[in-house]
Amino acid sequence: MHRLEVILKQHTPLIHFQHNQEGATLRASEVKPKLDRFILTKLGNKYSSDEELNYKMKISSKGEKEEYIISSRLDRNKPQLLIEEGFKVVEETQYFAQESEYQIFEYIDQSNKRLGYRFKRGYKEALKKLSKQGVKYETTEVFISSYEEELILQIINILPEFFVKENFGTRNGKGFGSYTVQSMKINNTEIQFSKNIDLWLKNNYDFVYKKDLQEGESPFSVIHKDYKLIKAGHGSFEGYAKSKLMYYGLSLEKKQRWEKKFIKVQTNQIFATPNSDDYYALKDNQRNLNTYKGSGNCYYLRAFLGLTEQFEFLLENPPNNNKNNKLLVKMNSNDDIQRFKSPLIFIVIDNTIYLAGNEITEDIRDKSFTLFATIQGDDEWVNEKIDTLNTPESFSLRKFMYFAMRDTREKRLKYTIIKET
Repeated sequence: MHRLEVILKQHTPLIHFQHNQEGATLRASEVKPKLDRFILTKLGNKYSSDEELNYKMKISSKGEKEEYIISSRLDRNKPQLLIEEGFKVVEETQYFAQESEYQIFEYIDQSNKRLGYRFKRGYKEALKKLSKQGVKYETTEVFISSYEEELILQIINILPEFFVKENFGTRNGKGFGSYTVQSMKINNTEIQFSKNIDLWLKNNYDFVYKKDLQEGESPFSVIHKDYKLIKAGHGSFEGYAKSKLMYYGLSLEKKQRWEKKFIKVQTNQIFATPNSDDYYALKDNQRNLNTYKGSGNCYYLRAFLGLTEQFEFLLENPPNNNKNNKLLVKMNSNDDIQRFKSPLIFIVIDNTIYLAGNEITEDIRDKSFTLFATIQGDDEWVNEKIDTLNTPESFSLRKFMYFAMRDTREKRLKYTIIKET
């Protein structure tokens, strides 16, 4: 029996659905199938695609366990309250606002502006019940064993490249669960190996860009802002800037207007007559109506960067005068597309963020989606059918990223080009 011992360095928290369990760490049940596919891709001439690779894997972690609360945004003194409870806080991520799951916080008297919030009674149990948290360990060990010496030697050759290419756990496309190989031993003998991260990523992706973090920058804040700029644009809170995807659609010879304008105009048309009881106006929508030229060249462009659960729009006159009540629009597939993950991946290694991806091969082009609108706080407007919208017949992710990295309007992405094809 040949035994390979691998020490991994964990660069970013792993979002784990079993975070409260003892020893919750990187799961062999996730790593091994990915490694199997990687082996078959790299060594297809040695192993057939339906062959079961004869090796076993076990993973464990050692040292202090750091626990992370993952949040889209926390205001006032909420981060400090969590830090005092022993948690680390990751804010401004492409993830849901978990702090609201179990109503952990309650608002203090308005006069106490310094504090703002405190924990509710029973918050410790509520924190334990959060559906997902980030975990990070000092050391993660991977043990691989096999009677086949040639297979073990092949794994040794490709394992460092594999861990650079892949992230793990939930939300792994947005920088969570990044690892690299630090050392390897085969039958207790140390193995020397080179580290060429740029080359390994170039070997596995059609395009690769990278950005070095500035002192004090959070990788997840940078990823959050950059991905928003690419896909949806920034709101005023983050410094207003329009989407690179929107600009790309308009730059094409046959212009492709994106779904946002279409949604605003179509939802406006289904709302009742102004001044009636159930009339609602979208915030700042008049200019959209004035410049709208029909739906003939409107498409669901954002689908190519991952299907969105819903779109949210502010209302000028929300129900009950509650600004938290918004217009929600869901895009339901008419072609039975259940899920389409973003083809972009952010990988964090030390103080560097890599942004990579491959051309879209899954057939999401020229697919139809039906739009349904809901007004929060008004039971009369629930899942109201609006219209249908298609994705374009053609779309090149490589050409779009080439455009996005060079577009100088409003904000630049400022990545160094490692590979473009």
